[in-house]
Order: sequence, then C-alpha cells, then structure tokens
Amino acid sequence: ILKRQDLAEEVLQDVYFLIWNKANLYDPSKGRPLSWMCTIARNRAFDALRTMDERMQKQEFNEDEDSPLSPTLLALSPSLSAISDQNRVEKLALEECLGEANEQSRECVLLAYVHGFSRDELANRYSVPVNTIKTWLRRALIDLKNCLER
Repeated sequence: ILKRQDLAEEVLQDVYFLIWNKANLYDPSKGRPLSWMCTIARNRAFDALRTMDERMQKQEFNEDEDSPLSPTLLALSPSLSAISDQNRVEKLALEECLGEANEQSRECVLLAYVHGFSRDELANRYSVPVNTIKTWLRRALIDLKNCLER
C-alpha cells in the first residue's frame, strides 16, 4: 500500500503498538484475530497515504536553480534526485522531457508511476472518469517516449 519501506516499517510499528494497547477491544464474535489486525494495519497505511498527500498539497517549494523543472515536479518526484551519478544523463533527459510536458500530464504521470496512485485515486483527485485518466497516462507516456528517443 505504501510503496516505501521506511514508511511501511513506521506504520507497522504503530500498528503493533496499537494492537497491543487495544487488544481488549477485539470482539471474537465479529471476526478472526488476524482479520482484525489486518484491518487495523490497512487502515493505518491508508491514513499514512492521506497524510502524505495532504502534506504534499500544503507544502510550498522553491525552484531548483540547476533544474528546468517546476517546483511542483520537484516536489512530486523525490526519487528522481536519488538516481545515481552514473545515470545522470538519463536523469537529465527525463527531467527535460517531464519539464516539457504540461503540468497536468506531468503530475498525473508522477503520481501514478512514482507515488503509486491508482487510476481510481487519480480520477477522484482530478474529478474525471477513470478512462480519462487512462488516456492521459497513455498519451503522456507516448510523449515521454518520443521525447527520450530524440
């Protein structure tokens, strides 16, 4: 659900603590213990995702002088900065191509492929049908591919 090991470990620790402290609330007539614990873990993971998304929306970013990317792109793509130096050329090409894309396409691609948002989540975020999201992603990926092949 979280797609980040560090965050998943933090949530799991929180879940263990919560289960330990709230074990008296478990009701065997409502289901099996493992189901109860999995539900708690799932809900905590989704809570963590919502918290991350809210922080991302509220945070203000400064333009990176060395990058042609907008602050929004830099904020949405922290993993791009983690790419090793040996891939610097590919990173710069990707940044340039993403920088050429319109803001909506760029954000949609990064949310889907970097942050793991589902098509349904993107459809809710942009208030459009899921098929529209599929089309946006397909077109954006075709544009990225064409740009990278230049």
